[in-house]
Amino acid sequence: MKLKTRMILAIGAVLLGALVATFVFVANSQKTQSESLYYNQAKSIDSSLSLVRTVVSGHGGVFAKQKDGFGVNPFLAAIPDVKAEMKSAKGDKFALINGFSFMQEMSDISQKEGKTAFTYRAPSDKPINPMNKPSDKELEVLGSMKDGALTEEYTKVVGEDGKKYYVYNAAMVTKEECMKCHPDYTIGGVDGMMSISLPIDEAEARNAASMLNLGYIFAAALIIVVGVTYVLASRVTAPIKHLAEAADKVSKGEMDFVIDINRKDEIGELAEAFNRLIASIKILSMTNDQ
Repeated sequence: MKLKTRMILAIGAVLLGALVATFVFVANSQKTQSESLYYNQAKSIDSSLSLVRTVVSGHGGVFAKQKDGFGVNPFLAAIPDVKAEMKSAKGDKFALINGFSFMQEMSDISQKEGKTAFTYRAPSDKPINPMNKPSDKELEVLGSMKDGALTEEYTKVVGEDGKKYYVYNAAMVTKEECMKCHPDYTIGGVDGMMSISLPIDEAEARNAASMLNLGYIFAAALIIVVGVTYVLASRVTAPIKHLAEAADKVSKGEMDFVIDINRKDEIGELAEAFNRLIASIKILSMTNDQ
């Protein structure tokens, strides 16, 4: 293998390795940043909802006037000693909204208005509302939370609608105000968890587009690296090739030439030494002829 080829491969391998390492670092950094953003957003929603749940449950729930699309919660009405409906002196009917229902309403509004859209559930192994019946995976996570092995858990999933979601689950410790609607729970125990799902399709698409653009940039950089490597290798090996050709001429008795390499480095010094050697050989040859 020629020196020029070896140099191109060696320099190219080093520069390519540096480019690949940089690309991987940037890609991982972007992924970490996205994961952190999802987590912080879900954590913020969890904190806000927990505060709302505490306030609403602490007051034993709130009553809102019934209207089209809103009436008595059948699951609350089925709980003994829970007054799920009341009438005003004017005859207006009001329905009870407990902590979960209040947060569910916030979730629905967020999806309708598209402002920090999220889906909220409260998976439990003792659900009142069927929508809170846990999946096998959720039941496994809830079990770990009950054992104290986990306080929170998060992952990316693909929903039944084919869209991607970031799901954040946090242990929900039963408080005294929870017992009104959940008499079979244990105060201080983990009988359920907050489950918040954030749609991330758009964010993931933006990340993918960003990585694609980054890939184009690195591809262009790679082409430039190959070009620069070729130029550098040519600059180094061209004079060496010239010296090799000169040495071949001398070996054949051709000495009527001067090596023209004007460089201020070791190769230039070698060329000058070669010219002196040729001159010495010519003088020696002329002396012998005489």
